[in-house]
Amino acid sequence: MITGRGLVIFFLLFAGMLPLGIQSVQAGNPFAGQQIYARYCQTCHGPKGRGHLAGTPDFSWRGMPNNGLGTLDQTLATRILNGKNTCPSFRGILDEGAVMNVITHLRTLR
Repeated sequence: MITGRGLVIFFLLFAGMLPLGIQSVQAGNPFAGQQIYARYCQTCHGPKGRGHLAGTPDFSWRGMPNNGLGTLDQTLATRILNGKNTCPSFRGILDEGAVMNVITHLRTLR
C-alpha cells in the first residue's frame, strides 16, 4: 500500500507519463498528403482546410466537433474511402498509404 510521500511520487511519475500516451503519432507523410489534398480535396475544403462549401468541416479549428480530426486515423480513413455526405468516395482512387498521408496533412492544419 502506497501512502503519503510514496503516493505523491507515484502520482507525479504517472502524471508525467500521461502526455506520452496522448501525443499524436504521424501515420504518413504530410508533404505527400498536402499534394494529394491539393489535387482531390482543396476544391471543397479549401487550401487551409477551412471549407469553401456549406457543410464542409473546418479542419483548421480544433474546437469544431464534427471535423473528424479528434477521431482515430482508421475512422478518418474509412470516411475518406467510403465518402460521407457530399464528399465522394475515394476507394479505388487513393490507396491506403495515400489516405494516411492525407490524414497526416489534415492534422497539420490545426
